[in-house]
Amino acid sequence: MYTGVVIGIPLVLVIDWASMSFLQWVIFISSILAPTIIQIRVQRKIFKIMSRTLLGVSISLYLISGLFFIPPTFSKWLFRALILGIFVIVHQTLKRLRNRCTKSPCEDCPLGYYPTCEWNLPRLLAENADAELLEALSSDNMRNLIVK
Repeated sequence: MYTGVVIGIPLVLVIDWASMSFLQWVIFISSILAPTIIQIRVQRKIFKIMSRTLLGVSISLYLISGLFFIPPTFSKWLFRALILGIFVIVHQTLKRLRNRCTKSPCEDCPLGYYPTCEWNLPRLLAENADAELLEALSSDNMRNLIVK
């Protein structure tokens, strides 16, 4: 995504924003964002890379052009506040959609609850130097508590 942001910053200076109507601008930005929405369901690596890059490009283009290059159709500051508000709403909506559609690998796992599950417990124990805590975490009683 960050690569897309870097690509989008100089790209915003190349596009003739003045020749676009507000509706054309919305359609243009939405079309760049569309693969990100599809990527939630299509989990192919090359498509994920492309869609996340386009997400970064769309963020750069939307924010920079919306805040500085698109002529507002009403109060300049109210228009800018609306641009930022819509950005937050779209971000939260896409985040919720992604969380709802993405299955966690820890769901239905017989090894317990992350982060203190049997799979991750050895790593936790190896990274901790407190002997008393290590003893408590490695005891059979603790293992019984953390396993489903």
